[in-house]
Amino acid sequence: MKNLLHRIPMSRKFMLALALPLLVLLWLAGSGILERQQFASNMADMQRLTDLAYASGSAGP
Repeated sequence: MKNLLHRIPMSRKFMLALALPLLVLLWLAGSGILERQQFASNMADMQRLTDLAYASGSAGP
């Protein structure tokens, strides 16, 4: 393993050192985006149900 690290060019070593943090950053960003999309969808459903409740309560006898 030690010989392998000595044979790899410095630019490759630099890319290997940055690969894991970048993958973690992309994963966290993606999960955050998906979570916010789900939250927005839930809020849209809540708005529709609120409008329905308001409309059914306003209809009256």
